[in-house]
Amino acid sequence: MTFCLTDINSCFASCEKVFDPTIRRQGIVVASNNDGAIIAMDRVAKAKLGKHKVKFQPLFQWHSLLQQKGIAVRSANYELYGSFSNHFYDLLRQRSPRIYPYSVDEVFLDYRGQLHCEEAAEKEGRDIRADIWETIRLPVCTGFGPSITLSKAANQYAKDTPSLRGVCVIHEGNRSDILSKIDVGDIWGIGRKLKAHLTVMGITTAKQLASQSPATFRRYFNINMENTIRELNGESVLSWDEIVPPKKQIFSTRSFANPVVQYEPLRQALIKYVEVVSRKAREQGSLVKELVIFAHSSLFKGPVIRFQETCRMLSPTNEPHVLAGIVTDTMKAKFKGQGAYTKAGVGATILVTDKFYQKDLFAGPEAKDGLGQLTDAINSRFGKHTLHLASAGTQCG
Repeated sequence: MTFCLTDINSCFASCEKVFDPTIRRQGIVVASNNDGAIIAMDRVAKAKLGKHKVKFQPLFQWHSLLQQKGIAVRSANYELYGSFSNHFYDLLRQRSPRIYPYSVDEVFLDYRGQLHCEEAAEKEGRDIRADIWETIRLPVCTGFGPSITLSKAANQYAKDTPSLRGVCVIHEGNRSDILSKIDVGDIWGIGRKLKAHLTVMGITTAKQLASQSPATFRRYFNINMENTIRELNGESVLSWDEIVPPKKQIFSTRSFANPVVQYEPLRQALIKYVEVVSRKAREQGSLVKELVIFAHSSLFKGPVIRFQETCRMLSPTNEPHVLAGIVTDTMKAKFKGQGAYTKAGVGATILVTDKFYQKDLFAGPEAKDGLGQLTDAINSRFGKHTLHLASAGTQCG
């Protein structure tokens, strides 16, 4: 078994239960950080709510029902989830020298040359689950397969089959049987519209899709469909660059514990967020071409006051001080101090790669002086917040 996908079950809810053990045996839902909508829940909450479909619905509409069912409600705490995610990554790095984070709660591991039989993969999966539970108290599922797509399918099958106790190994002997039990829409890369096309063709299970001709389906659809069919048949054809593409947009947002009414605290918060955006852009080798800056008052108390501005840059950059200057200039020009702001954020809505982008010959030296990379190096060595922009203040967000 060459590939493994390990992911955290009900990640946001599980992190909240570790942070607050008093709700460990309760159901829990997590709301967006302005408490606007329900964005996550655990299995206990799903079972208690039954037929009620509350995910991505406004929280206020379901608040009384959640109280009635004894389900805890928590506001999203992305810094907490990020901290747990980093611990999760670190533990998995000890299992394999080659890991590929796919999301905050999903990591692919490359075991090529390490696991040579199904029994070894099964044991490794059990050890991973035990290690992560004992260390950071997060429940995970693991799926193993000879291809990336099969490891993803195995992980999903482990989640849906309690008798497997969180570990599934797909190999030549059981591949056909397991794929016959997986809905074609649950296969990685098969979206809602593609599933509808396949259903019309009489293909409803992963096994039926795997039995199709890769070359024929490439003509009907595209090369991605061909690769999916080949991967379902145990052939490893996907590269890591194809499964973990750089983000097309990067946002950093936060709700305030107390409403902000003054210019300076709001500016400091926005500069703190733009530092995060610039760092994430550098991490994936991107430059920011368009920046959105916004803030708004409570969505549920009185008239909503909004402040939003979109800034398009002639010379894309990922330097934090340059982007912070754009935030300050925008605030000076547009901020009117009209209300009490409860949430603010910054988003890079257009990104370009820094590998092939032609630099502006006439751009000022501050746009290409490498301060961001220097800051990253210092913070990597001495701690995450060792060095930051003074304009972000010391108590913001």
